[in-house]
Amino acid sequence: MPLFAKNLSVILFSTFVFLLVGCTTTEKIDKAVAVSYANQPLTPKKKQADIITVMSPLIVNEETYSKTELTTKKSLSLLFYWDWKRYFTSSLNPKIAINNFTSAINVQARKNIEKLTGKTITFTINQIPAVFEYKERSQTVFAGLALTWSSINIIGKPHDLSISYNIQSDSAASKTGTITVAYPVESFRFKNFFSTFTNEIGSYLQVYDANIKLMGKQAFEKLAKEL
Repeated sequence: MPLFAKNLSVILFSTFVFLLVGCTTTEKIDKAVAVSYANQPLTPKKKQADIITVMSPLIVNEETYSKTELTTKKSLSLLFYWDWKRYFTSSLNPKIAINNFTSAINVQARKNIEKLTGKTITFTINQIPAVFEYKERSQTVFAGLALTWSSINIIGKPHDLSISYNIQSDSAASKTGTITVAYPVESFRFKNFFSTFTNEIGSYLQVYDANIKLMGKQAFEKLAKEL
């Protein structure tokens, strides 16, 4: 094959790889999040009447599930090596985590109903994990043939759950305090680069939801020591 034809083939292939990697957009990530939560409306979940109340200054009137921004876009194009990086930061609507926290708290309240008799508890969520980073990278080495490999990772940003509580009791003075629960930061690597983009985002969000519910359970266990 003539040298010109070889160079043209390399350029065309590399352009295809660049377009493949660069096809991720903020809109696509937000759409994938919305699809994942299609069966989970943002309206607050019902709270256990007369016993548990969950409040938060983080709740806003925004009805979108997420807001994503492109935070890093870098490319390196050398004669025999190309490297592309694109990092996105997605802020989830706090209502998602607050709803999951409330659900977990209500489950624990039902299991400890005897301890709660004659008491009312108000939780105020001051901070809750709601941000993840989506990182994609593709590299190509030209050594006779164009060899390309890619990686995609989703990482939850390390924000602890921070809540304050107020326990009112018919037979004792009220108690107030704060509880902090650490968020288990995980790196979620795409299992299959050719897997459905929406499915992979959804898999990460399932882990995220489970972690929030676990944090709610752990917060109640800490509170139980004060009952």
